[in-house]
Amino acid sequence: MRRIFTQALCLIACFIVNVQLSNAQCVAGSGQWPSGTVTLDAAGNVNNITTCNYADEYSHLTGVTSGETYEFTSLTATDFLTLRDGIDASSAVLASGVTPISWTATSGADIYLHVHADAACTDDGSICRTTTNQCTSCVPPPPPANDLCGDAIALNTGSSGGSGGTTSIAGTTTNATTTDQPLECGTTATAAGGVWYAVTVDDQLDAVFSLCGSTYDTKIFVYSGGVCGSLVCHDGNDDACSLQSEVTITAADLQGSFFNAPKDTESRSPVASKVAYVYVAGFSTNTGDFTLTVTQAPLPVKIGELRGEVMSDYNMIYWSTLAEINNDQQIVERFNEKTNQWIEVGRVNGEINSTEEKFYEMMDRTPTLESMYRIHSIDIDGYEEFSDVIVLKRDDLTGVTIAPNPFDHSTVMTITSDIDAPNRTINVYDIKGSLMKSVRLDIQAGVNNYDLDFSELESGIYIVQYDTGVTMKSFRVVKH
Repeated sequence: MRRIFTQALCLIACFIVNVQLSNAQCVAGSGQWPSGTVTLDAAGNVNNITTCNYADEYSHLTGVTSGETYEFTSLTATDFLTLRDGIDASSAVLASGVTPISWTATSGADIYLHVHADAACTDDGSICRTTTNQCTSCVPPPPPANDLCGDAIALNTGSSGGSGGTTSIAGTTTNATTTDQPLECGTTATAAGGVWYAVTVDDQLDAVFSLCGSTYDTKIFVYSGGVCGSLVCHDGNDDACSLQSEVTITAADLQGSFFNAPKDTESRSPVASKVAYVYVAGFSTNTGDFTLTVTQAPLPVKIGELRGEVMSDYNMIYWSTLAEINNDQQIVERFNEKTNQWIEVGRVNGEINSTEEKFYEMMDRTPTLESMYRIHSIDIDGYEEFSDVIVLKRDDLTGVTIAPNPFDHSTVMTITSDIDAPNRTINVYDIKGSLMKSVRLDIQAGVNNYDLDFSELESGIYIVQYDTGVTMKSFRVVKH
């Protein structure tokens, strides 16, 4: 009886060993996925092998480092993984078991991960599972030196006062983190790490920030503000040039609106150079090497001086150019506050190419009491640039009288002006403030007499208002 029992135990043990050996030698028979090789993680990160592994498939893994320990995982918790040095049953089993499994490399040879639904090497059909790898013994390499905004690498285009310039630098986002990743700007935020640059630009010129020709699928983001953590979005881009990125920031955007200057500023000096913060990253999780190039093409016209002079009944605008490149037209423009638009005063032909100082002047015969002027330059290709702004103020010498007052049917408003003042308005209100009539006038320099007809209005007291363009002058009149 003892002998029979012993033999039975032996048979059971042998069966268990055979099952274990069978399990330890699972071989995928449905082919390779992904179709290409997958490089193992070397930085201690969890990297996907594939997001859709079927049971009974294997993956070809490369980039093994001898002496490092690797962990392989299927996100299907019951999957059975077999790590081999080949693809068929004759290959050696390096490690096996229910996910996850761990293995320490003894050479740098490629390996193959065979995936099954269970320890019986089951193929469960077309059910996707994600498989991953991680080097658990690897020390992550340090990120690039400019991984953080506070460590942004300083660059300078070298342009000053519209002279033009360019700067270029090679960089990488490999091993970059998302620690200082900024908010979305012009394009969606990225899951890939990025690096920072602080680029000093000339705000008299458009600035082009380009990653064109880089080696991977890039994204670029451009900010201002000067303080990391409080940056202001200007623009961003994903695929301006194939899979690479490019952003153009105009000089007007770099300068900001001149309305930021005090209203009584007599002239506006060139704004100091600005610092643009550039964040280079990648689409999705893409990282790699790139070249950042920042270009500022020279202005078609370099203005030397812009000034004005108030004359008796007109304004004179004087300006000079220190250089002109392909310059076609120079236009003097005055700002119209009512329409919030720049209007043309006049234009002169430019010099196609000149490196000598040239002098110009323009008369404005219809100035306002406070006139803002700028020079609008257009080159032969249609490229436009704008000068700084000057402000000229005139005294309000407009005199207004109404006589006779009281009157029977009409009276005369006399307006004395030192300038032409087109499109002025006279409004008549009753004593309750209701508008009774409105008259539009074109005032000429000198004395202007206008008959105000009240014949259709009832007897009573009225308020007459005249808008001089700067102040509102009001008169109380009585109709008999």
